[in-house]
Amino acid sequence: MAIQIIDKANCCGCTACSSVCGHKALTMIADDKGFKYPVVNYDNCVECGLCERVCQFKSDYERYDNFENPFYYALRCNDTNELKKSQSGGAFYLFSEIILRLGGVVYGAEYDSCFRIEHVRAETQEERDRMRGSKYVQSNLDGIFKQIRNELREKKVVLFSGTPCQVAGLRSFIGKRLAENLYTIDLICHGVSSPIFWEEYLRMIEKRIGKKLTKVKMRDKSYGWLSSEETYEFGTKTVHKNTFYSLYYNELISRPSCFKCPYTNERRVSDLTIGDYQGWNKRHTEYNDNTGISLVLVNSNKGGNLFKQVVECDNVFSMLSDANDCLQPALLSPAKASAQYDIFWDDFKNKGALYVCKKYGDMSFKTQMNIYIANKVSILKKYFHL
Repeated sequence: MAIQIIDKANCCGCTACSSVCGHKALTMIADDKGFKYPVVNYDNCVECGLCERVCQFKSDYERYDNFENPFYYALRCNDTNELKKSQSGGAFYLFSEIILRLGGVVYGAEYDSCFRIEHVRAETQEERDRMRGSKYVQSNLDGIFKQIRNELREKKVVLFSGTPCQVAGLRSFIGKRLAENLYTIDLICHGVSSPIFWEEYLRMIEKRIGKKLTKVKMRDKSYGWLSSEETYEFGTKTVHKNTFYSLYYNELISRPSCFKCPYTNERRVSDLTIGDYQGWNKRHTEYNDNTGISLVLVNSNKGGNLFKQVVECDNVFSMLSDANDCLQPALLSPAKASAQYDIFWDDFKNKGALYVCKKYGDMSFKTQMNIYIANKVSILKKYFHL
């Protein structure tokens, strides 16, 4: 039987099933929220069952030879210029730098020319640098798993960075025989948001500004490491917002599968897991300069070997941590969908992005005035040392 998605919450859209089908019987098609799901062409299907067997979006997902419990570390790149380019402490930069020096290739997510999110290949530092920075939208993976398989067949060293479900799908698709030169990094993931909403959101901002968007920072680090400030540039004009970020964390725009994700725990499938070290400043005095500390989970011997190569480099700070000091919600349980999730999507489909941003976000006049007043009060308190 070919894979059938009856409940959309049971599919993460990783593309493993469509990639493994040698008869081109499965195509990833976007639904009305912009999330892709496999659709079967029964004229081509031979009912081999490979698509069902490759799926790892389940509670008993394969963990290969990974440790039962990961090792937790704080990690930071102390090269000031590189740290500024990184969203947190520079963990992705540091690991990918080792792979590039080995002559390997890196796969990660970047913005395309229209600021859609897609997974791409990098073999130079310049190409890799376009992958840096937070992106909260589900990436397009079409064709990527097959491309990585071809690289591994050619004995190339490959680093893949993505969400836990993407890593699990890739590992299952690649299999054990070809995995020797494959390194995987997953993110401490809160969920992936809708590509179609993201595109409409950007078009809405462009329409209100009356100019074409030229640059996006989804979490502008110049406002602090844990800032929720979105920065949008239109040539010489810059606009700051946090509307998309608030809708994302209010669980209104994530993929349905994110609310029953089996990977929100310490049983990792990747070699390394990276994210913000939340709560670092409450327990440590080192590097409390609001420029970023990464949390790294070393999940396998292969991940440990790569981690060792990184910490032996100059200008790198690392510290072994206690799991209890750095566990965070996305390592404990899935996010919970907003009670307004379905109503939000009905409103978006019928009334558009601006309407839902005002109704559910921070773009109403009342909310904007409250933000304006709060900012002014904060400035006055600072000025008068209140």
